[in-house]
Amino acid sequence: MSTKTLVLSIIAFVLLALYVVLIVTAIVVSFCTEQPTCLDGFSKVMSSSLATIGGLVSALVVAELAMTKPKTAPTALSLGAAPTTTQKPLVKIVALVYLSVWVLTGLSALLVSWFKPDTLQPLTDIGQSWLGVAIAAIYAFFGINTK
Repeated sequence: MSTKTLVLSIIAFVLLALYVVLIVTAIVVSFCTEQPTCLDGFSKVMSSSLATIGGLVSALVVAELAMTKPKTAPTALSLGAAPTTTQKPLVKIVALVYLSVWVLTGLSALLVSWFKPDTLQPLTDIGQSWLGVAIAAIYAFFGINTK
């Protein structure tokens, strides 16, 4: 694996980790509204960071799925990976873990936004936009057939 691929992979996972931390923080804050200062636990900076990082992570997922042939596992093609035969199983696992974490985190945000839509607007926004991006990712993976 090249240095470029390694650096891009590290950046992708750091962004995913930040995305998860921000979503989990937003979910925790949205459930502790009994305390008057609880909503202060999610700042405006966190809100704008969530929107930006969520967009970057989602773009990577859509790009990866768009480059992956249907019925095959993602192999980090969007990061320029060209794994050897021995590296392919590990790269597939890592790509699937990344995708799974994105799905579980986004789905969590969506579900909380449905049950507590007026508690924390940034969480509602990211949950609803995640649904649209998830549908786009599915279309990117399976392709759009015009015939």
